[in-house]
Amino acid sequence: MDTAKTEAAISAIILQGYIELVPQLVGTKFTVTHDLGKVAGSIYVCSDWAERETGRPGLMIVIEKSAIGDRCIRTNPYGSSKSVESSMYSLLRKRMPPKKMFSKYRGTWFLTSAKL
Repeated sequence: MDTAKTEAAISAIILQGYIELVPQLVGTKFTVTHDLGKVAGSIYVCSDWAERETGRPGLMIVIEKSAIGDRCIRTNPYGSSKSVESSMYSLLRKRMPPKKMFSKYRGTWFLTSAKL
């Protein structure tokens, strides 16, 4: 599959797929699933990336696995196209921004999928 088709498939997976969040001891696992494939990894809350106005924490997204159908897409600098990898991270930041991922309750920020 050429780069343009790969980017189109990844875009559909990330922007239209179903998001599942699973809390872990450190961080939260995420999986975005679509008929075309899936993207999975971890989300880490970064308090030092907090928004100045709201105090809402920032998020660091780390892709661990991605696949179109049964074909795995490597997400490391040695095995994948930089444009595909960059596109995946940009789309995930667009789909899961801190504004949608956090809710505040009694003065404390909580990671949630309610607004996704």
